[in-house]
Amino acid sequence: MDFSQALLEMKSGRKCAREGWRDAGISCAVQFPDEHSANTLPYLYMVKNEGKTRFPLDLSCESLFAEDWQTVE
Repeated sequence: MDFSQALLEMKSGRKCAREGWRDAGISCAVQFPDEHSANTLPYLYMVKNEGKTRFPLDLSCESLFAEDWQTVE
């Protein structure tokens, strides 16, 4: 799927990754802030190392236009 489809999946609570990332244990998700969050708007983040490392997502143009996005369990 393309990134626009992956974003819809992430907005609905699923994690997504590009085909090559899955082998490395990397995925992306959406964080929806609540009243206790420092951020006030939803944002994308990346997860590495089986969920132990999380950081803001900064996608390259290559990833934005890629067609190899997929949902991750």
